[in-house]
Amino acid sequence: VDVLPFSAARALSVHRASGSLALVSLDQGRPLAEIPVGAGAFAVALSADRSRAVATCRDDGTLAVVALRGDTLERTASVAVGPEPRGVALARDGRRAYVALAGADAVAEVDLDAGRVVRRLPVGVEPWHVALSPDQKTLVVGNTRSRDATVLALPSGALRH
Repeated sequence: VDVLPFSAARALSVHRASGSLALVSLDQGRPLAEIPVGAGAFAVALSADRSRAVATCRDDGTLAVVALRGDTLERTASVAVGPEPRGVALARDGRRAYVALAGADAVAEVDLDAGRVVRRLPVGVEPWHVALSPDQKTLVVGNTRSRDATVLALPSGALRH
C-alpha cells in the first residue's frame, strides 16, 4: 500500500493485491471511491491542483492516469512505460510524469497529454523512488541495487551526479 495524504481530510491509496486506487476519507476512515488501475499498483502521485493523479502498475508495466472530480475517480488513460515501474513524480502542472523503471535502470519521462513516453533517462541500478525539486529543475532518483542516488537536471535530463 502506498498512501498520499493531500489534505486534512483526504488521501489517495494504491493497493498492490487488488491493483486499485482509492480515495480515502481520513475523517471517516473509509474509501469514498475505488477503481482498478492495473496489476501490482505500486505508487501514486497527485498534480498540484489535485485534478489528476497517476499510479504506477509494476506487474503490467503501465502508468494509470486518473481524473479526480470531487469524491469520484475516473481512469482516463493507461500508458505503457516499461519494465517494473515503481516510484513516480508528477510535474506541478500535471502534464509530465517521471517514472522509475526498476527493470530498465532508467526513468521514463511521460507526456500525459500525448499519452506516451517521450524519453528514457539512464540512472543507477534498480531505481525505486523519484522526487522533483520545488523549482522543477532537478530530478532525484533513489537506486536500490546500486545504493546511490542519481541527480538529473531538467528539462535537459543531463546527469548532475
